Amino acid sequence: MRDKRKKMVFGMMVLLFLATNYAFAGVVNLPQTGQIISYYDGDDGDWLAGVSWPTPRFMINNDGNTVMDNLTGLEWMRDGSVPTLTQCQGGFQTWQTALDYVKCLNTNKYLGYTDWRLPNINELKSLVNVGQSNSAKWLNGQGFVNMQPAFYWSSSTYAADTNSAWVVNMTDGSVVPFAKTKAGCYVLPVRGGVFSNYQGTEGDKNMITGGQCEYREYLGYAEVISAKVVKDNAAEKDKFEIKFKFYPDETVEESFANPEGREFLVQLNFYIEPGKKINCKMKVIKKGTCTPIIFEFPEMES
Repeated sequence: MRDKRKKMVFGMMVLLFLATNYAFAGVVNLPQTGQIISYYDGDDGDWLAGVSWPTPRFMINNDGNTVMDNLTGLEWMRDGSVPTLTQCQGGFQTWQTALDYVKCLNTNKYLGYTDWRLPNINELKSLVNVGQSNSAKWLNGQGFVNMQPAFYWSSSTYAADTNSAWVVNMTDGSVVPFAKTKAGCYVLPVRGGVFSNYQGTEGDKNMITGGQCEYREYLGYAEVISAKVVKDNAAEKDKFEIKFKFYPDETVEESFANPEGREFLVQLNFYIEPGKKINCKMKVIKKGTCTPIIFEFPEMES
């Protein structure tokens, strides 16, 4: 079954490439679920259907308070505990106070932005990794902090009962409607990220969505901080989780990709010894809706 799956995945990749080149209107390429273990022939872990997750999936931004999702281009508040910020009262929220909390962030220009919003149900459930028994715990290991094994509000109303709204359980990933007056859910504000409502430098404004993807390349070197083996029962070989800093040879014009003061985490098929400095290339999206930032290690990949 594995050979058949590989052929199918390759075929899907070719189809995706063609669809990207011709930019068919209305076509949405759904991502993989995160489940990489197959429990029975023909299941999710066997087919691995969907767009592969980028590595790294998440990156902590320079401000230290937000996390960029490289799969969706969405920028999330890093702290999942709903902290009290200036006049914005944190803690458990009803649906209405959740909307008010986000409105307060915009009024007070939290981190300099005025486009924070309560995520819709599709955006919120995109954070769930169905390959993990506890998505909150997993997210806390991906750059987020204080993500709770509890329910989080979405901005999406439940059509069958408009007095309720959809919520996501960040423990098991379940999606259910809750009464809007229920004061027992958390809030995780989001911004449009790189591709939709992003407001940055002049260099950022040159990015265009749709069509074939184009990247700007920055040469430099990576300084490896740590490296560890990541067991993958679904793969023939183990992977290596490499944490590193990137030092470009020139100034990175796109503010969202500025590597200064940041640590990056990637999974590779090869090992790089901690403390080693190695030639590295950072590719930053200029056009299209592909992964915003990609790292390549030419010496190791050749």
